[in-house]
Amino acid sequence: MNGIYISIVGAILIAICAVLTGIVAWKLSTRATERRAYRALITVGVATVTIVAMTWDVALTSGKMAKLCPQAGVHVKKSVQVEGFYTSYGSPDMLDQGFRYIESRSYGNRLVVYSKDGNTIKNEEFDARTYQVKSRYEFAYNAEHGAFQGRQDIGIQKSIVRDRQTGEEFGYSVTYFAYPGWVDRHTLSLLTQVLWACPGFTSSPDIEMYKQTLLPLNDKG
Repeated sequence: MNGIYISIVGAILIAICAVLTGIVAWKLSTRATERRAYRALITVGVATVTIVAMTWDVALTSGKMAKLCPQAGVHVKKSVQVEGFYTSYGSPDMLDQGFRYIESRSYGNRLVVYSKDGNTIKNEEFDARTYQVKSRYEFAYNAEHGAFQGRQDIGIQKSIVRDRQTGEEFGYSVTYFAYPGWVDRHTLSLLTQVLWACPGFTSSPDIEMYKQTLLPLNDKG
């Protein structure tokens, strides 16, 4: 549902619960009054309370996401031409864009330098604890990820391109994720992963961002 972060399954379950509690309220209300208008009012009130109680967390999440999502996307402040760069998300395919080398520390203490010798790609492995990174610029993939500001209902994924010497940010990509509410956590989430990104989210905004921010150095320039 656009702007409301609940699954169709969750919405149907809530509707069923509201109907059932409404039916019970209608039947039990005969003890309080015989007037159908009052009984209908009680029934609607009980059904409404049921819906609110079961969607309160979803409402809070949806409200916060409505404020955050306009800030999501690719943000490029400045582009720089570089021979290569340091990253936590490197691959030899990046050399196809025209870079001369990529210094990649993807995991642990293993650092790989990808470079080209003619048409041959060279992979040199180093111990990251002793290797001296030569790149001035860094593509920090997933520089921030996980719970957003400690919240349990919203997550963040942010990647940054920055100057390693000055700390200046040249660009960043960010998106926010809504985690399932109480109803979905105890139903659909038991069978499959339930997660929502901001509307318009593309599968790789971080890659789009670094490609716009870090440009291969022109050999003739």
